Amino acid sequence: MQLTIELPNDIGNRVAQLPNRDNFILNALQLALLMLGDKRNLDEIATEMTAEAKRNGLTDEKLQELLQD
Repeated sequence: MQLTIELPNDIGNRVAQLPNRDNFILNALQLALLMLGDKRNLDEIATEMTAEAKRNGLTDEKLQELLQD
């Protein structure tokens, strides 16, 4: 299935710079859907999201840049 969404320019520009952006987007959506019924706290979810981003090639430096924007 193909899904097209329109993103704000700042988010679109950041996503375009990510390595393996398709995998990143897919994993982020899957994680967001899981979180809908998740009973974990925000820190646990954030830790999992960070680990997943790193597995998809996001470096600590790029992550810090994204978090500061």
